Amino acid sequence: MTSLPREVPQRLQHLAHPVSAYDICLRLEESLELAVDNDDVGNNLVYIRILGYLIHYVPTDLGLRKIVEEISSCVDDSAILAVGQLYYDHYIRAFRANRAHIPTPPNHPSRPSFDRIQDMIDATLQEAPQSHAQAKKYALVRDGYRCVVTGKYDTHSVKMIQELKEMVDLDPSARGESTQCAHIFSKSTNSSIEPDSAKREYATTIPPFGNVMTLALVRDGYRCVVTGKYDTHSVKMIQELKEMVDLDPSARGESTQCAHIFSKSTNSSIEPDSAKVCPLSLLSLNSRCRLPTPPFGNVMTLVPGFHMDFDQLYIWFVATKEMNRYKLEASDPFFLRSYPEFVTFTTPDSKKLPVPSPTYLAIHAACAKVAHLSGAAACIDKFYQDMEDRKTLDPDGASANMLEHASTSLIWI
Repeated sequence: MTSLPREVPQRLQHLAHPVSAYDICLRLEESLELAVDNDDVGNNLVYIRILGYLIHYVPTDLGLRKIVEEISSCVDDSAILAVGQLYYDHYIRAFRANRAHIPTPPNHPSRPSFDRIQDMIDATLQEAPQSHAQAKKYALVRDGYRCVVTGKYDTHSVKMIQELKEMVDLDPSARGESTQCAHIFSKSTNSSIEPDSAKREYATTIPPFGNVMTLALVRDGYRCVVTGKYDTHSVKMIQELKEMVDLDPSARGESTQCAHIFSKSTNSSIEPDSAKVCPLSLLSLNSRCRLPTPPFGNVMTLVPGFHMDFDQLYIWFVATKEMNRYKLEASDPFFLRSYPEFVTFTTPDSKKLPVPSPTYLAIHAACAKVAHLSGAAACIDKFYQDMEDRKTLDPDGASANMLEHASTSLIWI
């Protein structure tokens, strides 16, 4: 969590209303920093810093006007903090990989980050793993926090373990990517299976590609738009593509995924009185809160590791002066070592298959910056860590907030 800069960006310093709204944020931040005995101070600091950093990074003039008006129209400090919480709940969480309802930032202690690798190991290896989450932690320890094939370090572990972070910073050859816990047998294999259960009959089927995913692959040349790796399933299915990569010794392949800049549910109908508030409407970008159809501007082909880092707001795209060319930025420079500095989007047909929307990518980038600087990203990370770690409810009621939100319908899937 980083304190707000003392001034608005230079481009806004001559505008009275943004300056006035930002001064309100600075005043409230200062008073919250002094209120050390207030249990809610941590939550409220996140909320007010979200608003302050949005003034810095909101990508459109309409969005800036909306935020300034909302801050200026509040009758008291509690109303301002409620606006900040609204953006926490319905802007930042809309971009997270886990699209479930993100709770109010918890005040109770959460699993800490670790200074030493051995501390992490000691905290992890306490008993035989009883869940997928525990098995993943044990596998990470066993595998040295790296993919066993590529040797790339798990980016989340690098973020959480100070000794590991220092180690990779000293090794220019170290590379990172989000990893996944892979099961040789599926997770359900170890569950109870009755003799007559349908689970005993195992048939492998390949579901057809969704239309949007298929056309996104066509637009992106059957490749990840960042790494340039060919989609292995497409190479297998398209003979001409197979022959082309066979003739190119430098061609590389990997399974790809269809990544959404906004979650898929953003394009679903939202009633005016719904608890689900769309980030498009929050930023005054789309009063109807719907993405265009077909939504090719909202999707792109990515390899799984980059897709996960993008969804978790670790990495984002920043527009350059050249059309459709973006610079990759990240919350930590280490996360970028595996990827090119710049990415250029192309398409064989700009009308039928438009490239990813610059506006949507700018909104995502602003969200990522605000989330990390305000402390919102850390709050969300702690919540999901607690969800993984806790097997039972605390008798003192400390987990009531977690239970409430875990049982809430998943509205951002």
